Amino acid sequence: MSAQKHVYIVPEIYYLKNLVKIDLRHNYISGTVPSEITRLKLLRELNLYGNSISGSLPVELYSMQGLERLVIGRNQLTGIIVPEITGLARLRELHLGYNSITGYLPTSLGALVSLGKHDFIVSNITNFLLLTIYFVRICQYKRQFYRRKLNRKHLLK
Repeated sequence: MSAQKHVYIVPEIYYLKNLVKIDLRHNYISGTVPSEITRLKLLRELNLYGNSISGSLPVELYSMQGLERLVIGRNQLTGIIVPEITGLARLRELHLGYNSITGYLPTSLGALVSLGKHDFIVSNITNFLLLTIYFVRICQYKRQFYRRKLNRKHLLK
């Protein structure tokens, strides 16, 4: 019988102030997502896909206004997605699928106008279908808005 690996995110990473991307997918990382990650003010992408990360996402994570891509699927996350997620104003991709997140998706997710790709598959989220329809509508409205804007520019020339 082999010894089980326990790998954590080393605290020294938080001193890399100019870090813009963390890609630690499939690295046998266990424990929780540390709130110290918010020290990385320039971070644009956090990918912790396919590890053994547990617990809930720290609320401090939602204050990372520059974060554009959050990929934490296929872990052991629990808890709920809180309305403070709207603090991730530049978020374009959100992947939380294959976790044990429960409850409702906050309707405030609709305020994340940059959000395009999202994955909540096989999470115990009650209103997933309703929110998926909501996101599809937002994307349709966004496309219509940009088409109209482009047409106006074209007509003004």
